[in-house]
Amino acid sequence: MFGDACATGRILPFLSCRHLSHLCDAQPRWFGPRTQGVNDYEAFAAIVVIGRLQPGVSDVETSARAVFSDDECPIAVHGSGPLPAADAQVLLAGGAVCDVVMRAHPEPRGQAILGQWRECGTLQAIARLRLLSPNRSKRVVILSSLPLPEFPVTRLAPFAAIERDLEQEPDWHGFVRMEQALRATVGRPIRGARLSAAGMSADLPLHFETEDAARRFRRGRPTSHLVALCERIAAANGWTMTPLLLRRPAGGKEVAAIILDDAGAPIEMARTLWPDLTPALA
Repeated sequence: MFGDACATGRILPFLSCRHLSHLCDAQPRWFGPRTQGVNDYEAFAAIVVIGRLQPGVSDVETSARAVFSDDECPIAVHGSGPLPAADAQVLLAGGAVCDVVMRAHPEPRGQAILGQWRECGTLQAIARLRLLSPNRSKRVVILSSLPLPEFPVTRLAPFAAIERDLEQEPDWHGFVRMEQALRATVGRPIRGARLSAAGMSADLPLHFETEDAARRFRRGRPTSHLVALCERIAAANGWTMTPLLLRRPAGGKEVAAIILDDAGAPIEMARTLWPDLTPALA
């Protein structure tokens, strides 16, 4: 599917061509001759590739017999069921590789034919944007986990993150859950939360019902990560956020906290929320 601009909002794999044509003035195309060897789309800014061409196993094996007819060994036939999983790698833009799993024909000659149809067919569609000599910045979105040979990927993102417009969020699972918890405070006279496990359970009880639940959420997310996560959530929602440190009168470890929509008085609001703690700007 080709479009003059990157699509925003949801891109669902069951949309028909009729629906896709109304998405950002997109021009939908199936894999095939209409996407091969033409320059019709070189001025476009984006391509969204949905799925991949996947011929039947018997068709792959028939083509392999024709192409490799001079080989002495016959083409091994794959039995019933899906193709087996095989190790593969995705090339990242920085030069690193990411190990992934793909479905491949167990017969190397069969996989060579399948790759020509599937991987090379996808690359042929992407090549219509003429990325080697672009006239402006261009974007390629591949809604598939299929690794493409020697095609560098800037960023890997699950489809659920793309649906939520969080493809660039480094912790999108945490973003979704913490955003829901903070949104539940909308309407309160004072909005804030402590970021310790006990504090999250006490201040955001709808989404962290117990201290253990909050502790599980915090696992692998240090306090600095949580503060940065809350800052991104606040920015996405247009909230003002002030990070604080709360001290106990008897001393001990400081507790990180945030105040949302502080009306210019975050310290006073924090004192109202947590009267037994002494707040200070972080």
